[in-house]
Amino acid sequence: MTCWVARTFPDEPPLKFLFLKSPLNVGGVPLTGFPLRLFNYGDRFAPRGKTVVQALLHTDWNFWKDLRQDRTAYEAAKNSLAAEVLERLEAHYPGLTAQVEVTDVATPYTTWRYTLNREGAFMGWVPTPQAMRTQIRRTLPGLDHFYMAGQWVVPGGGVPPCLYSGRQVIQVLCRRDGKKFSTSVP
Repeated sequence: MTCWVARTFPDEPPLKFLFLKSPLNVGGVPLTGFPLRLFNYGDRFAPRGKTVVQALLHTDWNFWKDLRQDRTAYEAAKNSLAAEVLERLEAHYPGLTAQVEVTDVATPYTTWRYTLNREGAFMGWVPTPQAMRTQIRRTLPGLDHFYMAGQWVVPGGGVPPCLYSGRQVIQVLCRRDGKKFSTSVP
């Protein structure tokens, strides 16, 4: 669930794991917590004074695929999920629900529709605290000049880490070739 809120979070980290007092049922999967992203580290995510908030929820592909057959029930389940996630976030950020301006719930079916990723996987790994600390090798023994980048080599996966993993490969190549790594903003 992603929402745009009329609020800033200057003292909050951009990524944290929220543990819940009682499980949140998401498409038949009970969650005892979830990663929360606050896009508070740049001015291009939302206009001044606003922030994009994203709860990353592990759920069941078949639940959403089957539910999608009844569009009304599917939309109702998405709306209900957004309301429940916001209710859980209220305990951490009082008044948040009233500050929401836009909400979007992307289900595994949504991701599958746009990417054809297996069973709508939005990340290569379920973003648990253990997975987020795991280092995955970017090379394979016996394959010279082969480097991996993408959603399956960065715990958590998703678009920003995938892009960053590509950047890391370029840094490795620059170091290997004795070249200075530099970037610029278009």
